[in-house]
Amino acid sequence: MRVLFLFVLLSNLTFAQTETNPVPSTLNKNNINFNAAWSIVAYGIALDYERLLPSKKYNLYSSFSIGAGLHEINFFTIDQYFVPTFQYGIITGLESKHHFEAKGGISTPLNRRPLRFDDYNILPNLKIGYRLQSREESFVFKTGVGFPDLLYVGFGFSF
Repeated sequence: MRVLFLFVLLSNLTFAQTETNPVPSTLNKNNINFNAAWSIVAYGIALDYERLLPSKKYNLYSSFSIGAGLHEINFFTIDQYFVPTFQYGIITGLESKHHFEAKGGISTPLNRRPLRFDDYNILPNLKIGYRLQSREESFVFKTGVGFPDLLYVGFGFSF
């Protein structure tokens, strides 16, 4: 009788393996990117901080970023601008390492020669591009077109 009781009791217990290092289901939420941009008459560099918020309902990320760049325009004269930017955007593909990104925001170009704060303008800021970022790695690669970045290539890391 005891053997039957132990057999019935132990037959209901199930042992399973647990995964000690689970693969994260989303990308790292914080990114720092270095961008280089160019066109025929202008070029620039920028540094951006970006925060990602996943949305499982729509299979995309919301992106908030803040950054600053130096741009030079060589069109009859040489003008240099310090450009702080604020952007909101979307990044597609929660499960993939290949993403499409679209961002929009505002930028305030400040002329550097001399640095003047009295004649600043608020301009729209747009970016559309490709992003390579894996869930397992911290490396980020970005490329695309935009304003004021024009054609841009960016490298960064996520944490």
